[in-house]
Amino acid sequence: MTVKGKGAASLKEIGDKATFTINLKNNGKTDISYNFNDFGGAYTKAVDEDKNVYDKHISGSTLKADAEEFDLKAGESKDVTVTLTLPNGFHKSQWAEGFVGFKSNTSDSPDLSMAFLGFYGNWDSAQKIFDGIGNSGKSIYPDESAYVSDHGNFLMSEDGAALGLVWDSEFSDTGSTPLGRYWYDANYVAISPNGMVLRTMLLLTFRLIVMLRNLRLLLLMRTARRYVIWVLHLMHPKTTFLVMGST
Repeated sequence: MTVKGKGAASLKEIGDKATFTINLKNNGKTDISYNFNDFGGAYTKAVDEDKNVYDKHISGSTLKADAEEFDLKAGESKDVTVTLTLPNGFHKSQWAEGFVGFKSNTSDSPDLSMAFLGFYGNWDSAQKIFDGIGNSGKSIYPDESAYVSDHGNFLMSEDGAALGLVWDSEFSDTGSTPLGRYWYDANYVAISPNGMVLRTMLLLTFRLIVMLRNLRLLLLMRTARRYVIWVLHLMHPKTTFLVMGST
């Protein structure tokens, strides 16, 4: 079960309707009867008030196949074209994703399914590429009551401390238990330029909201008094990068 030789359907940019053709091949020795399964329609990304991301059903979306029920004989191949239709009022710059499949009506033959994903709108003009700075209120992740290094973007020292995070401390009325939260202040982002051995290196971790094919880092120096060496490391193929710099 493939689309253009792949085990999932990548629809890329789509409009109100999108079609894709699934190729099925029966490699067994017995005929199999199938019914098309739309898994309830398409879904899109949603974010709740706590900034947790979840899948939300697109009300009014449909997935229709040009062959809703059929027999696939042993050794036979068949193409089934599926049409995704989005409802009126579905806003641009949103994902449309889900699963399609075929339920087997033949004993000892498994059901089949595959994922599909499309973007409704213009990808290049719609997307924010970089996440905001962590604990600044501009990240897709909620501000943390304790420091979590993999949420949002940070400048970090070589010992792993996030630069610019300030502890807004309080104490409870019943004891010395510290209360409060971390918050970001750009005035506290600094490293030692004077030959000290402590914190002479910057580690820039930043998180991408979308996939990129290429990424180029350009550093503009404000002064020639010191040289900064930057090296770009891909830490994760999807979202997280680490950039190192030293004085």
